[in-house]
Amino acid sequence: MPEEPPDDQWIRDFLASEPERVRKLLAAVIKASGQSQRTLERRLGWTHSTISNVLRGRVELRQAHVSGILLAIGFEPSHFYRLVHPRPLLLGHLLSAVDFEARLAKLGVLPEETEPEPPPPRLPQTVAELEAFVGDAVRKALAGGGAPKRKRRRAKSRSPRSKKA
Repeated sequence: MPEEPPDDQWIRDFLASEPERVRKLLAAVIKASGQSQRTLERRLGWTHSTISNVLRGRVELRQAHVSGILLAIGFEPSHFYRLVHPRPLLLGHLLSAVDFEARLAKLGVLPEETEPEPPPPRLPQTVAELEAFVGDAVRKALAGGGAPKRKRRRAKSRSPRSKKA
């Protein structure tokens, strides 16, 4: 007797609820940004009420809506999607991310390996650390180890040149 295919109803349920989850989080991000929907619409060149219609489900949610709003706010899209999907959905069901990346690499669709970015410097956490940090920066700048000095540009003459006949 052949094995029955797994029940994929959970995928259909997930897909049905996904747009609403994204809309709710997007609305919260907009509110947290302190910017009005109208301001964002103007910046994006969208007509009045576009964002409202997207958030209320009157207009189909598209990737361009999400990315445009996030970029206009200054919110990193990859961070947004980590908030949308904070934990793995497919624990043991399908290919692992590593397996999938290996397959994509074989197809040549991934960018070439690049040097990893160094971790950001640790920021001061206390007043004492901040004072030490600023003091070190000032000492370094006074010792000539700071940013290079900018060359001064010669001021342009504001009087029109006389033409020789």
